Amino acid sequence: METALDTYGRLDIVVSNAGVVQFPSFAEYPDDEFERMVDIRLRGTWHAVASGGGGGALAWATTRAATPR
Repeated sequence: METALDTYGRLDIVVSNAGVVQFPSFAEYPDDEFERMVDIRLRGTWHAVASGGGGGALAWATTRAATPR
């Protein structure tokens, strides 16, 4: 992103597709894994969008692509 901002001065759009896959039950979800998930999905996306230079943002997260079939 830094290279794009240095080259073009701004970004017209930032696409953030962040995710991490865990499958424990809600009651068994360890605090450290929950914090890791929040860091990746929420904080990572927030920082990517916030540093985009004023353009639009498209953000999503999914675990469906990695769900065992």
